[in-house]
Amino acid sequence: MEWFYEHNGQQMGPVSRAEIIRLIVQHRIKPHTLVWTPDFGDQWRPASKAGLITPSFSVMVSSASRVKPPLGEKKDPATVPSHWAWLMMLPSFLEIFIFIIDIVRGVDPMQRSGSILETICFAGITFIAMWYDRKTLAEHGYKPPSLWWWLLLIGYFWVRYSILKRGLILAVMPLVLLFIGMGLGAYSSKMLKDFPAYHPRKEQVQTNTNNKTPNFAEKKQPGKSPSQKGQNDSPLKDGDNFTSDSAEIQL
Repeated sequence: MEWFYEHNGQQMGPVSRAEIIRLIVQHRIKPHTLVWTPDFGDQWRPASKAGLITPSFSVMVSSASRVKPPLGEKKDPATVPSHWAWLMMLPSFLEIFIFIIDIVRGVDPMQRSGSILETICFAGITFIAMWYDRKTLAEHGYKPPSLWWWLLLIGYFWVRYSILKRGLILAVMPLVLLFIGMGLGAYSSKMLKDFPAYHPRKEQVQTNTNNKTPNFAEKKQPGKSPSQKGQNDSPLKDGDNFTSDSAEIQL
């Protein structure tokens, strides 16, 4: 059966029954839009009274039209808060702070291994902050970056900047922190290599080792007392022998 419908004062069609129902579902044909089929004779009827939509189907379509889309209404990028994004970089700031403390203490930061609890806490802070930042972007009508960017935060912040077209400092900051960490690592390695005395723990180990080293001379002559050792090794006694020998030669 062929159907016709009115659109902006013009007659459109013919279309099949399935096609006109599809147009109704897509809201291209409203309930008050006039439609016609040969069974109506000379009278055009509103789509709501043409037998195309049953009451249950009408309620379903109406409910679907009221369902909010996954993304909210797109708002001004300036109104999108960024506190969760900054919180994502808190572990990086803490890592650099601990790095500097290790350098001041004379500990090689590159050889320091953080505890498992520290790693879990830092990863948890980053993941939770990213989750809420993505939720904030969606509520303001912007498609958030993929959650997989959690593995590469530099990429997450850059995608975030490309979506909002603002927040360049926030996008560049992870890269700045990366270069700061690399610079501190190179500096600490150079200091510990060129100036061994800079490492107080190393000096302490060397001092303890020297204090525990036994006296080789004492081990070689275990039966001698310190006074006997002084008599045998006295340079004055050697001089006396040399003088007596010289006297004998003169005689």
